Amino acid sequence: MTLSLLTYNLLHNKALTMLEKVVEPYSPDILLLQEIDTSESNLSIVESLGYTLSDYANSYLKYGKVYGVATFYKNKKLTFKETSTINLPFGIYEVFDFLLRGGRRHRTILRTEFKTGQSSKKIVVYNVHLTAQSTNTLREKQMEEIFQTLQLNNKPIIVAGDFNYVYRRRRFEDIFMKYDLHEATNKIFITYKDRWLKIFPVKSKNDYVLYHNIVHLETKRIEVEYSDHYPVFSKFNI
Repeated sequence: MTLSLLTYNLLHNKALTMLEKVVEPYSPDILLLQEIDTSESNLSIVESLGYTLSDYANSYLKYGKVYGVATFYKNKKLTFKETSTINLPFGIYEVFDFLLRGGRRHRTILRTEFKTGQSSKKIVVYNVHLTAQSTNTLREKQMEEIFQTLQLNNKPIIVAGDFNYVYRRRRFEDIFMKYDLHEATNKIFITYKDRWLKIFPVKSKNDYVLYHNIVHLETKRIEVEYSDHYPVFSKFNI
């Protein structure tokens, strides 16, 4: 069975109005969104594109709105089983943001388990958005918190999203390889471009797709600039 997934940071919902143009050519089975406005009316916009919401997790307040991660899926191919959230270690930025704006202090990610088609085979998908305004030391602690929950027991697993891990590449590899994860995005070198710096834009690799016990077929960066992140599309065989 072939399964496809798309992960996309919406830049505080700014790219949502163009999401249909992103997903239509690829029709991913699973859609992982970060920095999405998690209001009910807003989530229904994504559902109108033919997706079912499995769940969402709030992370922080900004511009008077609540943003977080949300996972959607095609219910003709997948059956929703269960979902859970994981509260990650927080840093100084989260503490300051919490005191200033209220809301949540923890950065939160989403774990969702699906059953594929008519079979009893399951797949677990993690929708990740790690802290941006911090050092890799905090992000490494956050990854360890996530990966310790994997419970690798031959279930297919995908961990994808915005890791905000842009330097010390070797250290990043050491961490995910320790948990028997493989990278689907190893041939992609840039997934983020700061749109505000027109002359010398900052470019980096923030977004990753990791997998376990599943056959990777292809991964590509989608060349649209509706957000400061590029969407990343991956395809697998289960």
